[in-house]
Amino acid sequence: MHEISIATSIIDSVIELAAQNNAKKVKEISIEIGKLAMIDKEQLKFGVEILANDTLCKGMNVEIKFLPVKIKCKNKHITTIDEDVEFLDIPKYLKCGKCGDNEGIEILQGKEILIRKVVFE
Repeated sequence: MHEISIATSIIDSVIELAAQNNAKKVKEISIEIGKLAMIDKEQLKFGVEILANDTLCKGMNVEIKFLPVKIKCKNKHITTIDEDVEFLDIPKYLKCGKCGDNEGIEILQGKEILIRKVVFE
């Protein structure tokens, strides 16, 4: 379960950001996760909330949103794979929506884990 190590990194980053901003408490964070990052949303949220307990992040609201996968084919067409597609089904959708190319696909979005917003007190 790599969600715990990711949750640890998120908490460490948020605490560091809070220190840089002389914050006394973290009220809320928003995290965006690419569908190809293979993260279970509920496990990550649980891990973040548990690890936050003994820190200035205790009790903060944790919002997690998935980002759709965006790809570019060798013909430079960009396709967004519907965010409702389940992770395990994504490989069959990794083809250009315009020309059907499925070789030489470049993934533009879908692997990231981003802290988009932090609200301090």
